[in-house]
This record gives sequence, structure tokens and C-alpha cells, in this order.
Amino acid sequence: MKLLLAVFFAAFAVCALLVIFFQMKYGRLTGPNSETAKLGTESPAAKKCRHYAVCSAAAAAVFLIAACAIGATLR
Repeated sequence: MKLLLAVFFAAFAVCALLVIFFQMKYGRLTGPNSETAKLGTESPAAKKCRHYAVCSAAAAAVFLIAACAIGATLR
């Protein structure tokens, strides 16, 4: 069980880092000197980054909840 707990916390950490990465990339794609600013609408690459960030955040939440549930059963 402790190994499973460690795996879920590691998966949470990876997903959290992915959220940060995709948010930084999204910021560069939607900044004042970006294609998005020139077009006046969100570029397909920016939409994809936003989508990946949301999916990574959802996965991070699932892994954190699972890790907390496993941690609670170990007590």
C-alpha cells in the first residue's frame, strides 16, 4: 500500500509540473507579441495548450484524491 501511495503522489507531482509547463507555454502563445495578439483570437496552438493544462490539472486532482484516500486507509 505504501508503494501505491508513493506512486500516486509521484503521478500527482508529474501532473502538477505539466500544468505549470503548459500554463507557461500558453502564456507565451497568448502574450502581447504573439500570434494570438496579432489575430485577435486564440490560436490553435494556444487552445491546445490550454486544453492540455486543464486535463493535467484534472489528472493531478484525481491522483491527489486517490493518494489521500490510500493514506487515510493506512492510518
